[in-house]
Amino acid sequence: PRAALAGVGAFAVIVAVTRIASAGSLGACAATLAAVLWLHGAQSPIAWCCGAIVALVAWRHRANIRRLLGHHELRL
Repeated sequence: PRAALAGVGAFAVIVAVTRIASAGSLGACAATLAAVLWLHGAQSPIAWCCGAIVALVAWRHRANIRRLLGHHELRL
């Protein structure tokens, strides 16, 4: 639950600042992974699963990442 709260908090802050939901989603994934690593350590199965999920999310969002890098992503 604490790692999930870190993700929700990161999402809220990033969307409030950028007004871009996809940036918030990617930031939330990164924050959740960082929190899991901090709370459970890199050798934890939870950390490995979380890392795999973050990699899958990043791969599925690759078009959004390209639009973010090109400053073409739509804002809320």
